[in-house]
Amino acid sequence: FNELRVQRALEARPRTGYSQLPQIRTSIRSEFTNSDGSISTTSATLVAGGDPILHFNRLDENTWEVQDNLTWVRGNHTFRVGTTNSFIHVFNLFGNNGLGTFSFFSLSDLESRAPDSFTRALPADQTPGRSFADRFPKAVYDVRELAFYAQDQWQVTPRLNVVLGLRYDVAQFPDAPPPNPALQRTFPDLDVTRTPEDDDNIAPRFGFTYDMAGDRRTIIRGGAGLFYGRSPYVLFSNAFLNTGNSQLSLSCSSASGNVPDPDFDVFNQSIDSIPTQCLGGGAAAAGTPSV
Repeated sequence: FNELRVQRALEARPRTGYSQLPQIRTSIRSEFTNSDGSISTTSATLVAGGDPILHFNRLDENTWEVQDNLTWVRGNHTFRVGTTNSFIHVFNLFGNNGLGTFSFFSLSDLESRAPDSFTRALPADQTPGRSFADRFPKAVYDVRELAFYAQDQWQVTPRLNVVLGLRYDVAQFPDAPPPNPALQRTFPDLDVTRTPEDDDNIAPRFGFTYDMAGDRRTIIRGGAGLFYGRSPYVLFSNAFLNTGNSQLSLSCSSASGNVPDPDFDVFNQSIDSIPTQCLGGGAAAAGTPSV
């Protein structure tokens, strides 16, 4: 007999932080006297505001799965051959530190609104009329996971059942990241458009069930096999997102005297009010590729 199954799964994973405000990081240092009269210093960091990882973060997967199994019985053998195929469409938005981070050297600096630095990731896309989130780079691509297998369930004796199987898995990435000429000028042998190859996953399996007394009261089960895990799609997303071309890095420091005012009352009204330049007009620099 033949069994065919088709199903669809949609997994939407918006990762929205509890606050749509820049993060605040404040260094805390204290000194104390030891029993021998020496002075020790401890330090910690006080963190408030939105987590930079959650500033702009969304991962959606739309999956179609098709499974077809053909089974037939011959004597004390039950044979099965089949295939399981998953077709996944991935959408990944990740703008780490997209709302920015203010760092303060001390609690007194925090109280006086005198930050030591302000950093922020910005989209390189400056198309007018598009929202800030829409202009952030996104990874949109398809993945195909194909599996083919064969199995023999052999009733050796009324008390011993043996299962022999062989499975072959392949993962395909039909969509390639865009070329990065600037990176390849430094690393000429690094082709970022080359997608992963995962086509050598051959997995034999063996299992058995043994009824000790033939009364189904004491049964021993065992088996061994080679198994492969699924590809972590979020790692492939990084090849689309961390190119250094689609994202800018803003870095303002008190040493340069260009840290913008941390006016959270204004920031709370709209994320568009969060600074995109340093004080005095210092612009963001090109991002750094992640290799």
